[in-house]
Amino acid sequence: MFLPEADSEGSHDIAAEFELAGSDAEGWSVLVPDRVVFGPSGLGDALNEVLIRAHGALAADTQKGHSALHAAALVVGDHGLLMPGASRGGKSTLVSRMLGLGFGYLTDDVCLVSRSGDVSAPFRPLTVRADTWAEMQVRGNTRPSLTLGDGARLVAVPQPAVASARVGLIIFPRFVSGARLSLELVSSAKAAMLLMQHNYSVHDKESLGLETISQLAGQVPALVLTYGKSEQIGGPVQKLIERAMAGLSREEIGADLPRVAEQVLQVTNALATTPKPLPAPTPRKGPVRLTIGMATYDDYDGVYFTIQAMRLYHPEVLEDTEFVVVDNHPEGVAAPHLKGLEHAIGNYRYIPFTDTGGTAAPRDRIVAEADGRYVLSLDCHVMLVPGAVRRLLAHFSANPETSDLLQGPLLYDDARSISPYWKPSWGSGMYGQWASDPRADDMDAPPFDIEMQGLGLYAFRRDAWPGFHPKFRGFGGEEFYIHEKFRHRGDRTLCLPFLRWMHRFGRPGGVPYRNKWEDRIRNYLLGHAEFGIQTETMEAHFRQLLGAETATRLFREARAELGLEGPAPEA
Repeated sequence: MFLPEADSEGSHDIAAEFELAGSDAEGWSVLVPDRVVFGPSGLGDALNEVLIRAHGALAADTQKGHSALHAAALVVGDHGLLMPGASRGGKSTLVSRMLGLGFGYLTDDVCLVSRSGDVSAPFRPLTVRADTWAEMQVRGNTRPSLTLGDGARLVAVPQPAVASARVGLIIFPRFVSGARLSLELVSSAKAAMLLMQHNYSVHDKESLGLETISQLAGQVPALVLTYGKSEQIGGPVQKLIERAMAGLSREEIGADLPRVAEQVLQVTNALATTPKPLPAPTPRKGPVRLTIGMATYDDYDGVYFTIQAMRLYHPEVLEDTEFVVVDNHPEGVAAPHLKGLEHAIGNYRYIPFTDTGGTAAPRDRIVAEADGRYVLSLDCHVMLVPGAVRRLLAHFSANPETSDLLQGPLLYDDARSISPYWKPSWGSGMYGQWASDPRADDMDAPPFDIEMQGLGLYAFRRDAWPGFHPKFRGFGGEEFYIHEKFRHRGDRTLCLPFLRWMHRFGRPGGVPYRNKWEDRIRNYLLGHAEFGIQTETMEAHFRQLLGAETATRLFREARAELGLEGPAPEA
């Protein structure tokens, strides 16, 4: 790697040397020059480490008169755009968006700015986070890439047409999820202070790059750009940026901002009513022995920690296992992040699902998508005790053609107390209450029959799944119903004492979906009607819970919608 300027003989001083050695099978290592300083790791991680170290060496040895900045640099013709920013502040997302708008690429990491106002950079691929990469794919990006260990991607981008460009505009990007786009014209003094926050000029012992940065800030207009969606960048904002890069003064930009702000507001309002493209489903990857599936609705944290806990604490079962995540809100804020996990987890599949809202239909979709002979369905915020999945697979090996529904004891937050099943009684609008039973105290105890259990965890042979009622929607009514469905055809619903699972109940941020009494009553009526169960006890419970007038109305409306006979008794 070389310094940016040649000496009088036309040769270059070498700033750093690195060697990349290894193979895909054994992993790749970075050597400096004969000492391993990184790895072994995947090729993408190793290449990224080389780039990070190379740019660090460049910043340390930059010649006097240049300032090294942690910044992206783009070009339009021979005009440069400098975008300083901290990691995970929205800089790379903005770069990827602007590349799609026709801007040329110089760098996304470290660039050099001279006192004369020129920006240059050693070329390197674009590094984007997994969610940004997912969004780029949704929008038709076909650039090749390599996966890094944290799920980020090294994305191949075209070599720039120019090696350097005169900086015409400075933009400080600031991403705030869901924010309206705004542009703030900042003073030269504030621009200099913001630039110093991203200064790498440790080589300049006298001023630490302040002289170069101050000169640049005094010559070039600077904007703080706040955005909440990459789609906001374009149209009037793009035109203003390009015009400013070509030589608009601060005064001209300031005079133009009110008009641009009004146009931006119109674009933002239009975006709010424009359907967002859904993330694409992950392709199938072939048969496996076990599918671990979960349905989710804007619960990225739950999905993430459930899957990563499975990978960390149950590694012995992963070789012949897949993860299937059915997203019941693929238009939501969690969707790009859920989609992005497919780049970090090789046996992970993301499935967008909008057919029916609720918990039953997405759980059925898990089965439809499963490539495993056996299925373990989890809530997207459940963790299992070590060894539980291995023992579940051993149970299937001993009973390969089983058609039973298999569950295990809930393990409470104290990691000691358990509830192996629900007792059949009404409470708080639910049929079924947690219960204790000494038969489950010993993890090595034999399986035993239960009437029902919460559906945070259940397992079955895929071909034996009977399915939920196709008219179920929303939340509630699935427990007991699915157990009765197994029993009505002659199969058993069992508790396996070793299959212990911990469930996150607390939601301090609130539940993102609507939990309506109308849906719950409707589902219970459907289940009772299918099995010929009388509804008097259920209706009495809801009258006591919701009030006689409200409960009577809800039952009457649900029966009318479903075409069921037997109106609710008068209050």
